[in-house]
Amino acid sequence: MKKVSILLISVLFALAVSCSNPTTNPDNTNTEDGTQNGIALSERAGTYSGTMNGMQLVIVLNDQAQVTSITINNGDNSITEPITIKEGPTHTGTTIAPFAASVTMNNNSSPAVVKIDFTSATDASKGATAKVQVGANDPSQFNENSAITVELTYTK
Repeated sequence: MKKVSILLISVLFALAVSCSNPTTNPDNTNTEDGTQNGIALSERAGTYSGTMNGMQLVIVLNDQAQVTSITINNGDNSITEPITIKEGPTHTGTTIAPFAASVTMNNNSSPAVVKIDFTSATDASKGATAKVQVGANDPSQFNENSAITVELTYTK
């Protein structure tokens, strides 16, 4: 029994080391301090689009880490001033903090909080996932369980 336990611990340790090694797991780009060595947010500039409850959601991000447009079903852009992503253009992680926005649906404007998780640390073309909590206006109170999840494709 003791030999089986030691063997099992050895296998688990080897697996853990293998998965944390960028050579054997290239998608794992975390450093020792928890940051990521991915591409900068400025390099993720482009259009992210996906379907949310049968409606087309489009988010445009510029190279200054600003959301310049959010539209639903080709409606009016509900952003009058760019929304600056607090992590900034040099941020290399795959997650940005929730931010407050306004969305227009059926000619009605509503507050919303949006959180974006990029699919890949090193390849912007892999898209992102947006979580949109319509009716919320405080990013610090963002609740993923109340948000609509939208898989977004990327175009430059």
